[in-house]
Amino acid sequence: MPSVYLHYFDTESCNSILETSGIIKKKGNQALGLMSIRCPGCKELNKPGSRFCTKCEMVLTYDAYAETLAKEQHRDSEINHLRVKLEAVQEEQNQRFDQVIEMIRYNPKLARLKREVLMTRPLKKK
Repeated sequence: MPSVYLHYFDTESCNSILETSGIIKKKGNQALGLMSIRCPGCKELNKPGSRFCTKCEMVLTYDAYAETLAKEQHRDSEINHLRVKLEAVQEEQNQRFDQVIEMIRYNPKLARLKREVLMTRPLKKK
């Protein structure tokens, strides 16, 4: 038993055990959470806990990097989904246009009808 009572707050006891074991190095009187982060790209000092550089917007932490990759993958999947939908709409539009052209071939008088009239009349299938 120690002859002096020691009182640790939060994770101080874990950190002191790790320091004693040599697993982590002692940083002296510096508080680890208050150290500014230097950007490896532009060497700008950023606030503690910053995820991106304030000057060049470079990723400073792995979590921010992983989040950025996830957002890019989500954006790419959305773009692919919209591309597929666009192709389906274009195909449907081409089919309708082909139907109208076919109707005009069988009845040339339809070429002089207004668009509204063509849209309201149902297509007859042969």
